[in-house]
Amino acid sequence: LVAHVIGKVMEHLLPIRLWFIPDGIPWIGGSSFTLNPGPFGIKEHALIFIMSNCPISGPYSLNFVLVARKYYNVELGSGFSFCLHLSTLALSYSFGWFTQRIFVKRSTMIWPTTLLTSSLLNTLHAGNAGGKLRLTRTKFFTLITGLSALYYFIPGFLFTGLSYFSFICWIFPKSVVVNQLFGTVTGLGMGVLTFDWAQISFMGSPLLTPWWAAIQTFVGFVLFYWIILPILYYTNSFKTGHLPIMGYLAYDRFGLPYNIDQILNQDRSFNATAYAEYSPLYIPVSLLVTYLSAFVLATAFVVATILDFGDELWKALRGKQQEDDDIHARLMRKYPEIPALWYTGVFVVSFTLAVAAIQIGHFDLPIWGVLLAAALVFIYSIPALYVYSATTGIISINLLAQIIPGSIWPGNPFNNM
Repeated sequence: LVAHVIGKVMEHLLPIRLWFIPDGIPWIGGSSFTLNPGPFGIKEHALIFIMSNCPISGPYSLNFVLVARKYYNVELGSGFSFCLHLSTLALSYSFGWFTQRIFVKRSTMIWPTTLLTSSLLNTLHAGNAGGKLRLTRTKFFTLITGLSALYYFIPGFLFTGLSYFSFICWIFPKSVVVNQLFGTVTGLGMGVLTFDWAQISFMGSPLLTPWWAAIQTFVGFVLFYWIILPILYYTNSFKTGHLPIMGYLAYDRFGLPYNIDQILNQDRSFNATAYAEYSPLYIPVSLLVTYLSAFVLATAFVVATILDFGDELWKALRGKQQEDDDIHARLMRKYPEIPALWYTGVFVVSFTLAVAAIQIGHFDLPIWGVLLAAALVFIYSIPALYVYSATTGIISINLLAQIIPGSIWPGNPFNNM
């Protein structure tokens, strides 16, 4: 929205004229350019949206740098951080040549979140054609946005209880069990009632998610977090009954936050003897169920993809066209495609930066460990993209990225991260 306003302002303020470059300047001499090529259009707006959203979330590798600094007292340096962050960000782009042919051009891959962006851009650039009520798409969008902002002032400031509408906890404020089950902030949220759209769309807008996907997600949530979790907690399974029912911290046998310094050697490696003397690691039942569901998910969505999409995927890998291209893919045919060599170059650069990061950080991670990480990303990107393109559901495989290196290099947390 800000880019649209700035683009329209620049469209009217920048001078409309050609600037000629002197012939004596190498390579660009004799050419011309203009600061105002014409009206601010949807293509420029889409390009700004894509470029601004690529780095909108910090790199996942940033967690490694912060954890090393806070919990291991290790300062990795700016050179290591630059190589690591750029490598992890660029690696995913190198797979684009392969994945776009399977998940972008096919007409059955609807990408609901992208449709929302396309609808918004078309609304802002659709012109002033209105219906019987003379209400254009832009005016309607502005009206709804303004009303939504005014309404959010109520649950967000005037009465925040509308956001976390745990009315059952208001009736029984001193009951620990009621607050654990129906509390929204530190409980399981069985009340499921809110008047705040920010809470409703916290995991993704329900207006975009297909109804069948939303139902399956809700059924899975009820099974794991409203049935299995309370049974494990109130039966004190895995010795979690004395910990908070919801939480993301690790605890020791005294119920205090786990002190990781007690179980590390001077070189920051794991000390099994110190671990046995100090305390086993205890995690809340909510985190335990999260890990349980992550293990199930790591194989379930791969099997589901193979059963539902396996034949089409195999034919696509062999280069056989199974269905017509999406209408947008047909429109994009007038533009030349990015050569496969460019994607290969991005992979080589990202791999080189990853190796440089290992050398700068003085880690004993072998080169084939980087290839293993890249292979893991590539293999799981196929089912993850299949699920996301159809349901808007984001599948995370960070648990596998912890378990596999933890098994290969036990006692080495840096290789694990």
